[in-house]
Amino acid sequence: MKKLLFSALAASLFLVACEDVPAPYGVYYSETPEGEETVETLPYSETFGTSLGSWTNCLTSGAGAWAINYSCATASGYSNGSTTAGEYFLVSAPISLADAATAHVSYEYILRYVRNQAYQQCLITNAWTGDAATTPWTVLTQTHTEGKNYTDFESHNITVPDSLMGDTVRVAFYYKCETSASTWEVKNFAIEATAGTETADGSKFSTSGSTPAGPNIEGEQKGSGTLEDPYNTAKALAIITSGQASSSKVYVMGRVCASPAPNIETSYGNATYYISADGSTTDQLEIYRGYSLGGNKFTSATEIQAGDSIIIYGQLVYYNNSVAEVTTGSSIVYLNGKTAESGNGGGTNDGDAITFDFAENVFNVTTTKTENESEYTYGNYTLTLKASSGNSYYYNSSSKYLILGKQGATLTLSGFTSSVAKIVITGRTGASAAVQQNIFCDDVAVSTATTGATGESTYVIANDYRNAGTYTLKVLSAHNTQVTKIEVYSDAEESGNGGNDNKVTYDFASGLPEGWTIENKTIDSNLSYVWTYSSQYSCMVATGYKSNARYDTESWLISPAVELESGTFSFNEAGNYFTTTDNFNKYATVKISTDDGATWGDLSITRGATGTNFTFADATATLGEYVDESVRIAFVYKSSANENLAGTWEIKNVTIY
Repeated sequence: MKKLLFSALAASLFLVACEDVPAPYGVYYSETPEGEETVETLPYSETFGTSLGSWTNCLTSGAGAWAINYSCATASGYSNGSTTAGEYFLVSAPISLADAATAHVSYEYILRYVRNQAYQQCLITNAWTGDAATTPWTVLTQTHTEGKNYTDFESHNITVPDSLMGDTVRVAFYYKCETSASTWEVKNFAIEATAGTETADGSKFSTSGSTPAGPNIEGEQKGSGTLEDPYNTAKALAIITSGQASSSKVYVMGRVCASPAPNIETSYGNATYYISADGSTTDQLEIYRGYSLGGNKFTSATEIQAGDSIIIYGQLVYYNNSVAEVTTGSSIVYLNGKTAESGNGGGTNDGDAITFDFAENVFNVTTTKTENESEYTYGNYTLTLKASSGNSYYYNSSSKYLILGKQGATLTLSGFTSSVAKIVITGRTGASAAVQQNIFCDDVAVSTATTGATGESTYVIANDYRNAGTYTLKVLSAHNTQVTKIEVYSDAEESGNGGNDNKVTYDFASGLPEGWTIENKTIDSNLSYVWTYSSQYSCMVATGYKSNARYDTESWLISPAVELESGTFSFNEAGNYFTTTDNFNKYATVKISTDDGATWGDLSITRGATGTNFTFADATATLGEYVDESVRIAFVYKSSANENLAGTWEIKNVTIY
C-alpha cells in the first residue's frame, strides 16, 4: 500500500459537513508499517477515540482520507461549500480468526447527507493484496441508516461469513464521493468470537451490481432471512408462531403447494398461494396477495405451479393468531432458477418504468382522513405520507385517487436501488391548476417545480441525486394535489439543474456560507447583531429583541450573485413573536436585485409559516421573469420599538437556480 503524505493545506480539504466541526480540525494519518505487521487476535477492538490506531488510510482515487473528529473515524469530501471527489479505504491490521468457530463485527456510526448507499460500506477480506483497489472484498454492510443529527449513533452487529473462519482477515471502511459528499462517523469497532444478530449478504464488492442468484432450493439450511441464506418454511413458521414477527421484510424459500391451489384474485390481480418445504400440505406458509417475479402483477396461474422452487421477499405476520402468512405486498425474487432483475420486489415494471397505480390503491392507503405521518408498503417500496397541520390525506375509494392536503404535505417514496432519472406524476382530471409542487431529496429541490395537479407532471431528477433511493413530492402552495399514478424511470434526458454549477442550495447547517453578507441598515447601540448563525438550530436567525427590550432595526441577509436558469427559488422559514401573520409579512420580507445590489425590488413569496410559532414551513417564489439574469436575494428583517414588536425570523435551506 502506498504511503500517504499530506500537507496542512491538503488536510484542510477534509472538513466535515456538520455543525460540530472543530477549529482546528484534527487529522490523524496512519501509514503502512515497515516490515512485518502485528497480527491482531480476538477479541480485537478500536474506539477511534484519539487516533486511527493500527488502521491504515488507503487512497485509491481523487483526494481525501479518513480522519479523527470528535472521537470518531470520519470521512467526508465536503469542505467550505465545495466537494472534493475521492475514494478511500480505512483498512485494519490483519486479524486472526484461527481459533474462532464464529465471529461478528460491530461498530457504531452516524451517516448523513447520503446520495448513494454503495459509497459507504463495511468490507472484509481474507485475500489482502497490499492494495485496497485490487483486493477482492466481501460486503459486510451495504445499507446504513441515514442520521438526522450528530448525536444519535446507529449500530451494526454483523456475522462474519463462515467461509472466512480460520483465516486471517482485514476489515475496511470504504468511502467515496463524487459531485456530492456524505459525512460518515465511525467509532467503537470490535470483532469478537461470538454470534452476531445480522448476517453478511455475501455479495462481492465490485462494480457489476449483480444480484445474487439465491441458494440451492434443495438446501437444508434453516436460514438467516437474507437473499443468500433465506429462511426455510419451518424457520419462518417458528418465528411467526413464537410472536417474533415484525415489520422487517425477510426472504423465505420453499415450493409451491398444489393444495390450496394458487388463486389470482380478479379484483386485485395478485396471487394468493401456499409454500412448504416440499410442496406438500405439511407446515404450509400462506403467501397472501403477493406479486410475480420482479414485482409484476400475475397474468395467469401458469406463472407459478405446484412444485415450483421459489424465494419470497416479504413481511411475516400471524393473522388473527391463526394464519401464518407472508402478508400482502410480498414479491417473488427467485423462481425455478430465475431471479428478479433488481431483487427488491414491488412496483409494476413497464419497460424502463416502475408504475405505482393509485387507481388500484396499490399501497392500501387509508380511506380515513388523517394528517399524521404514516408508512405503507408495496413490494419492497415504502410510501410515507404526511399532511400539513389542519389538512389531511386519504385515498378516495369512489373516484380512485390519492388526495394530499395543501402546502407542507409530503409524499415520500423510498426503496429504489437503481438510478432514478425521471418521475412522472399523473393527477386527477379536474384537479387544481394552481397547485405548485416539486420533488425533493431531504430539503433539496432536485427538479423544476411544476404548477398544476391535473394531467402528467414530469420531473427530471438532477444528475447528482439520481441514486438517492428516496424521493419526496412536496406541495408548495395552498391547494390539494390529487394523484392517480406515479411512474419512475431509470433513464431520462440530462437534467437542466443536475451537475449545473449555477444551481445553488444553501443549508446554513454549519454557518454563513461563502459569499453571503449581512448589512445592518439600522441597529440600536444596545445590539451587537441582528442576523446571526444559530449552531443550536442550524439556521440563520434575526431578532431585534434583547434583555426584555425591543429595538428599532433593519438588517439584510444578502445572497451572492446567482445566474438563474430555471427561475426557481425556495427556502424554509419559521417565525415567532410577530403576533400576527400580517405583521410577519410586514417585518420579514424578501427582495431581489438584478444589478448587483444597486437597486432592489420586492419579491412576492408564497409562505406556509404564520409568524406565530417556530414550526418551519416551505416558502417559494417564481422567478421566471429573471431567467438568464444574475440576481441577488435579500432577506430583510425589521423590528420597531414604538410598536413594541421584535419577532424572531429563522431561515434555512435556500435554493436558487
